[in-house]
Amino acid sequence: MTDTYTIYGYGLSYFTRKVEAAFELADLPAKYQPKTLFIRGRIERHGGTHQVPIIRTPDGRYMRDSTPILEYLDGERSTDGFFPAGSEGILVRLVEEWLDEWFPRVVLHYRWNYPECARWASERLSTELAPWTPRFIRSYLGRQITRWGGRAVRSLGFEHESVRTRAESLTHRLCVALEEQLSLTKFALGDRSTAVDAVLLGAFRAHLCADPIPRQKLETFPRIRKWVESPPRTSTEGKLSTLEEPTPFAQMILKEMAGPYKTFMEANLTALSAGEKITYIVVDGEEVSVLVRADPERSRCRAAQAIALL
Repeated sequence: MTDTYTIYGYGLSYFTRKVEAAFELADLPAKYQPKTLFIRGRIERHGGTHQVPIIRTPDGRYMRDSTPILEYLDGERSTDGFFPAGSEGILVRLVEEWLDEWFPRVVLHYRWNYPECARWASERLSTELAPWTPRFIRSYLGRQITRWGGRAVRSLGFEHESVRTRAESLTHRLCVALEEQLSLTKFALGDRSTAVDAVLLGAFRAHLCADPIPRQKLETFPRIRKWVESPPRTSTEGKLSTLEEPTPFAQMILKEMAGPYKTFMEANLTALSAGEKITYIVVDGEEVSVLVRADPERSRCRAAQAIALL
């Protein structure tokens, strides 16, 4: 038995890097272990999912799903650091939900719609999957990963140029808001870290500061780059904003939640209830088809239940 946690995942995974950042912010020991083809079956049996990350606790338990993992870490620290109580906690839950369920589709656009990013990412992911194999096998795996990525972004509606343009505009607005916020506070919602900071660090470390195209765009955001590379130490004494008085960054996210995200969530729920696999939403006046998914609705219900208890 060890006192160290193990995080199984991939270095270019949004949610793996979110959980990794959470351990860093919580100052808890954790070892990162790529989920290679050699161990994948065993880890997925223990974790009950093919998704990443999966963590192994010091007492040998396996856990999945990044938000419940962060909730568990709060319990391990005997503090509500990632998910505070009251109005502060409601704001955290809302912003984290959007960053968990809507923003990943945006960063996936950069990775799989830009050939330069797709080549770069598939090479690194295939190397993590099968580091011991000959190069021609890794090349084959890389091509399979690239095909999967292309299908993934098409299922999210990114075959439409207007959707791509909106995604890149949204990324720029988010970076502008976060850059300005970091000139006012240490973290996104105030002067102590929350689950929002963990997921932001995951997004930037796995995607926006990693993939070639968005990495170039981030050269004009020095505070973000410094914050992502070395976030400040958090403090339980730091002040957090509330739902009644959100930080400017949080205000930007809350405004975005009332846009296409809300439209998609409503259409997704209706389609799920009807047993449909595809639904349609209107983005900037253009009808877009998107894959119906159960995970966003489960996540919304979990967040709503947590808010109801605050």
